[in-house]
Amino acid sequence: MVSDDLRVVALQEANTAVGGLFGQLAFRTGVSLEDGLLQAEQAVRHVYQAYLAMLAGTTQMAVTIGDPRPQSTTVPPNEGELVATITDTQEFDVTVATADGRGFATADTLDYTVSDEAVVTVIGATDEDSHTATVRAGTPGTALVTITDNAVDPPLTAAVAVTVTAGPTVAISVTEGEPREQTP
Repeated sequence: MVSDDLRVVALQEANTAVGGLFGQLAFRTGVSLEDGLLQAEQAVRHVYQAYLAMLAGTTQMAVTIGDPRPQSTTVPPNEGELVATITDTQEFDVTVATADGRGFATADTLDYTVSDEAVVTVIGATDEDSHTATVRAGTPGTALVTITDNAVDPPLTAAVAVTVTAGPTVAISVTEGEPREQTP
């Protein structure tokens, strides 16, 4: 959320920047006064939005998760939903894109938290690029991976709900009971 103080500063700067051109935009030969004033107003709004985006910093975050894969391989991520179901032998990549108010990419450092680290862990998020990480399955259950951009006030957050299920059967064991007499 952008504060009112930032909005005021952006509007003042836009008026200063466009103010000298206002008369030239509004009062031109061959252009009606109404059209000239509309174009001048649009110029102020455009410059205001640009200043506001610069002052506010990151205001958007988008998260993309990749397809589940065995933990021993790497597969490029594909766009998916923000709800994932994987087996206890799988992992997937998370790619986070942050942007300012005008949609330009920002490079803020992101923080990852997990509601239950027995269910999933996040690896690779502390590397040089915190915008990519891998979510690795642990034990069956459900956990929430929360991604936070603390470089802005208030912080932006996004979350991925992950359900881990038991993987396919890979072993079987038999336990024999104590011998007893048959019942008639």
